Amino acid sequence: MIRQNFNKEEKRVIRQVLKTCILRRHKQWQDEMRQLLDSPMEPDSNEFDRSMEITRRSRDFFKEAMQMEDFYRYSRAVIGLSCL
Repeated sequence: MIRQNFNKEEKRVIRQVLKTCILRRHKQWQDEMRQLLDSPMEPDSNEFDRSMEITRRSRDFFKEAMQMEDFYRYSRAVIGLSCL
């Protein structure tokens, strides 16, 4: 069974690790978007298609980011550490 009662120092370390992992994921997503924006469009696509792809990826990442923010609650901290 996983321990859920952490002392103050352990909670601080957990929050720092979560923050580092979450920020790393944000940077990864930004790099993915930059790569999409810098890539040439395929011959059978247009600006609208590109905009819709950007919108879809942004929406998906927003949902992911909101789930990651839930990891800051101590009841979900262990789950968050295992997911990240």
